[in-house]
Amino acid sequence: MEHRGLVKIQHLSRNGSATAEHKRVRATLRPPSLTEWYTIGCVMEELESVARANPTADLVVDFHRVGHVSVEIVPELLCLKNSLERCGGALFLCGLGRNLQELLQFTDLGAGHHFHRAHGALHAGRESEV
Repeated sequence: MEHRGLVKIQHLSRNGSATAEHKRVRATLRPPSLTEWYTIGCVMEELESVARANPTADLVVDFHRVGHVSVEIVPELLCLKNSLERCGGALFLCGLGRNLQELLQFTDLGAGHHFHRAHGALHAGRESEV
């Protein structure tokens, strides 16, 4: 497990145990809100660094500690999703609070063409259990 400034990283296999293959990476966001450009930029920089180091992994971004999110994070998440998919990885969003769920619905990104529900979590890409 790695601790970066705003993101806690844990490397897991697809079945949940730590392995050398690092097929799944869980990134738990630490800030209580993502409403300022600076904080969003710092978090996205850390997530992009994880994605570059693990381009074929399923990146699970856990928002359970984040209470408020600004709409500015949506295009950033879409860029990260596209980057991972080009390399064979996928982006999963879990632990979504009401604010982020409503934001994704409002921007029509939760409707199925970018992110959709699967096994209780939102994820981008293919169906899989988080």
